[in-house]
Amino acid sequence: WKTIAPAFEAASLRSGISTSGLFDLEPLIHTAINDALGLDLEDARRNSPILARPHCRVPLLLAVGGDESREFHRQSREFANVWSGQGVPTRYHSIAGLNHFTLLEQLAVPGSELLQSVLETIGRSAAAC
Repeated sequence: WKTIAPAFEAASLRSGISTSGLFDLEPLIHTAINDALGLDLEDARRNSPILARPHCRVPLLLAVGGDESREFHRQSREFANVWSGQGVPTRYHSIAGLNHFTLLEQLAVPGSELLQSVLETIGRSAAAC
């Protein structure tokens, strides 16, 4: 964000939530999705969060629907491993029976597994930027 919005106050970040994230964009280069994105190798590497150094050490939840593709799970697990190794308190959470779209709907369901995980992550928030 520092490149895109340098005036953004990093200290306002207390936790992070990712749902069905892609953190390594390089595998997208040779897919039909890249027809719209137009990524080359340099773009993919520059914009891949997994290759970025964390600016903050705040709790991070990486939620993935259990019915997502193996690639979504792999990328979220790998990102959790990489960033937790850099001091970021990171949690990978797969939620059975959900996909890329139904996962987000659970944020509006009181008591849902995703909402509980989000609230727990927010509750562990820290001023660590």
